[in-house]
Amino acid sequence: MTKVKGLAIALSFCCANALYADENSIKLDEVTVSSTNMYETDINDISKVVSVIDEEEIKTKSPTSIIEVMKDSAGVNFSRAGGLGGQLSMRGFNSNDLKIPMSINGERFRGRNTLEYNMIDPSRVEKIEIIRGPAAAIYGSEAMAGMVNIVTKKAKLNFSEEFTMKPIVQNISYDSVNNGYGTRVEVEGSGQGIDMLLGTGYKTADDYDTPKGKALNSEYETKHLDGSLGYSFDEDTRLGLNFKLSDTETHRAGGLGSAPGMYADLTKRVYISERPIKERYLGLTYETKPDIEGISKIDTSVYRRTLWTDVVTTTYPNATSTKEVHRYVQGPLMYGGKVVAISDPIKDTIFTAGADFYLQDWEGAEQEIKGTGTVASVARKKVESDSTQNNFGTFLLAEHLPNEWLILSANVRYDYYKTENDADVITIPALTQKIQENKSKTDDVVTYSLGTVIKPKDWLNFTANYSTAYRTPTVNELFGYGVYGSGYILPNPELKSEKSKTIDLSARLIFEDLLASATVYKSDYKDMISWENITYLGTTSRQRVNIGKATVEGLELDLKYAINNNYTLTWNGAYTKGTDTTTVDKPLKYIAPFVSNLGLRYDGDLYYVSGHAKYSKAKTRIDTAVERETDSYLVYDVYAGVELKKFLPEFNKTTIRLGVENIFNKAYVDATTYESITSYQSLSNPLLEPGRNFKISLTTRF
Repeated sequence: MTKVKGLAIALSFCCANALYADENSIKLDEVTVSSTNMYETDINDISKVVSVIDEEEIKTKSPTSIIEVMKDSAGVNFSRAGGLGGQLSMRGFNSNDLKIPMSINGERFRGRNTLEYNMIDPSRVEKIEIIRGPAAAIYGSEAMAGMVNIVTKKAKLNFSEEFTMKPIVQNISYDSVNNGYGTRVEVEGSGQGIDMLLGTGYKTADDYDTPKGKALNSEYETKHLDGSLGYSFDEDTRLGLNFKLSDTETHRAGGLGSAPGMYADLTKRVYISERPIKERYLGLTYETKPDIEGISKIDTSVYRRTLWTDVVTTTYPNATSTKEVHRYVQGPLMYGGKVVAISDPIKDTIFTAGADFYLQDWEGAEQEIKGTGTVASVARKKVESDSTQNNFGTFLLAEHLPNEWLILSANVRYDYYKTENDADVITIPALTQKIQENKSKTDDVVTYSLGTVIKPKDWLNFTANYSTAYRTPTVNELFGYGVYGSGYILPNPELKSEKSKTIDLSARLIFEDLLASATVYKSDYKDMISWENITYLGTTSRQRVNIGKATVEGLELDLKYAINNNYTLTWNGAYTKGTDTTTVDKPLKYIAPFVSNLGLRYDGDLYYVSGHAKYSKAKTRIDTAVERETDSYLVYDVYAGVELKKFLPEFNKTTIRLGVENIFNKAYVDATTYESITSYQSLSNPLLEPGRNFKISLTTRF
C-alpha cells in the first residue's frame, strides 16, 4: 500500500507541475484513419468507433506482439496463451470466435484466426486502427464485433535523380522477465521514383516469470524477412510489391487447448506448441489518382499467401512414457485481392465502391504419433478431407455532407460464399452421413450499415450507427478434427450461419487540447456460434455449436487531454455484459466486466516519461460450467526514453528506451484468459500474466 500511495503522490506532483507550466499553443495532434472508408479521414468525421495506436506508442512499449500493445486500448483485452501467443478480446468475443478479422493495409486476411497476430513484427508497423463494432459492409460479413487494420511502414517517395540506400539497426531490445532478445535491421532506398524498404527481424525468449514461478512452456522464437518495393510513375500513381517470409515457433503455457497447466501431476500435463508456423506472402498493389472526372482514387491489389504449421501436443501417460502428437496443418493456400474506387460525382457526396475476393484451399491435415515407453508410434496419415472456401464480395459506401453540422453515411455489401469438402477422409464414423449431406454449401447475403455524425457545436459531436452482420462457418468449424489438450476438437457439419444487429450511440467532446467520447452499444446475435464442452472417447473435448440467441451490450469511454505542451493525460474504460438469451440470464463466457487504463506522459525536447495504471474489476458473473471467478487487479507500468543526441551528436536519430512493467510484481490473470476448470489448477491454469519486467531497447529512425 505504501508503494501505491507513493506512486499516486508522484503522479499528483507531475500533474501539479504540469498545470503551472507554459500553456501556450496547447494542441493535440490530428488523427486520421483509412480503415472505415478506404481513404484518410479525420477521426472526428467518422461515425464508427475507432481507436488509433501510432508508431511512437508501439516503440514506447516495445511489445513482444501486436496484441500486447493493443490491450491498453478501450474495450480490448489480451487472452494470453504463452509468452507470445494469445487472442484479442473485444466486445465480448475472442478472436478465436472469428468475429474480429484482421486486415493489413486494408487487405482482409483469412487463415489462422488464433495465430495471425503472432506472425507480425511490431517493429514493422506504422499504426494500428481498431474499429469497435461491426465493419462487415467494408471488410466482409464476418466483421461482427470489430476489425483491426494494421498499417505497415514503407519508404518515403523521392523523385530525385540519385537513388540512395541507407541501412540501419531499427531496434535492439531486451526483456528481463523471459530473458528475451530481439532485433530488426532495415534498409531504405529511394530516388528516381523508386521506393524500397527491406527488413529482417529476430526474437527469442525463454519461459517467462510470474510472481508464483515460471510459466513453463511459454518460450518463443520468431524470424521475419519482409519488404516493400514500389515505383511511382508520378506523385499520384504507384505500383508496389510486398513480400514476407516468416517462421514463428510458439509454445502455449495456458489458454486454449493447453490446460491443465505445467505444474499439474506429470500424467495430467499437456504441452502444446507450434513448431513452427510458416508464412509465405507475395502481393501486388496499384494505386492511382486518375485523370477521370468524378474519380479521385483507385486502389487495386492481389496476393498469394501460404501457411503451414506443425502443432505438437505432448503428454505423459506414465512416468516412463511420452506421447507426442504431431498435427501437420497444411494451409490454407490463399489467393485474394480487391479493387476500390473513390468518387464524388454528386455534390457534397463521396462514394467508396469496391469488390474483393478470396480463394481458400485447405489440404486435409495429417497426423503422426511419436511414442516412447508404453506408447506406440503411429505413422503419418491424413485425418481430414481436403476443403475449399471461396468468397466474392462487392460493396458501396456513400457519405453525404449536406451542411457543416451533419454527415450521413450508408453502406451495403453483398457476399457470396461457396464451401466444399471432399468427404473422403472421415475420422469419426458416426459423423459420416452428416458430413456427406453437408459437404457442399453456398451462402449469399446482404449486409448494411447506416451512420450519422451530428455537430450541434464545434466542440460537441453525436454519432449513431445501425449495422447488420453475417458470418458463414469456416472450413475448420464445419469439418475440422484434431487433438485438443488431452481431448479432441470435433467437426460440426450442420452449423448454421450466425447473424447480428448492432446499434451504437456516441457523444464526443472535441477541443484543441481535449478529445473525449462515450459510447453505448447493444448487439443481438442469432444462431451465434460458440464452443461446447462434450465427452468424446472418455475425454473432455470441444465442438462448435449454434446457441440460439445472445446479446452483448456495453459502455466504452475514451479521453485524451493535453494538459500543456509537455504533459498528456489519457484514460479509457469499458464495461461489457454478454448474455445467452435462449436461457434465463445465462452469461456468455470469458468476458471482462470492467477494465480501465490511465496514462500520464511527459514529452520534453530530448526525453519522455510515461506512467500507466490498468484496473480490472473482479469477474463474478460467469458461466460456471466453463470458467471460474477472477479477482480484481491494479497494475502499474512506467516507460522512459532519451534521445542519444543529447550525449552523442552523431546518433541524432536514435532513442534509448527503458521500461518497468508490473512494477509491484502483482500476481493476476486477465478475465478473458481461458482455462480448464475440470483440471488441476496451477499458475498456468489459468495462465498468470508476467511478473515484474525490466525492458530496454534502442530504436533508430531514418
